[in-house]
Amino acid sequence: MRRYIIIIFAIIIAFLVFITVFFLLKKISKKNSVFYATLSGLITFIAVFLSCFLYLERESSEIDLKYTPPKYINGKVMDGKFD
Repeated sequence: MRRYIIIIFAIIIAFLVFITVFFLLKKISKKNSVFYATLSGLITFIAVFLSCFLYLERESSEIDLKYTPPKYINGKVMDGKFD
C-alpha cells in the first residue's frame, strides 16, 4: 500500500512542477517550454519517488531473521516461521 501512495504522491508533485514550469516559461516566451517542463517534471518525479521510497522503507522490516519454510511432516503441513 505504501508503494502506491509513494507513486501517486510523486506523480502529483511532478505534474504540479510540470504545470508551473510550463506556464512560467510560456509567460517569458521561451521556445522549448514543453521540453523544459517535461524534463523538470521527470526529474522531480524521480527525486520525489526515490526520497519517499528511501524515507518510508528504511525501517519496514528486519532482515536479520532466519526464515524456516513450511514442512510436510506425517501428512500434515507445519507452519513456516521466522527465527
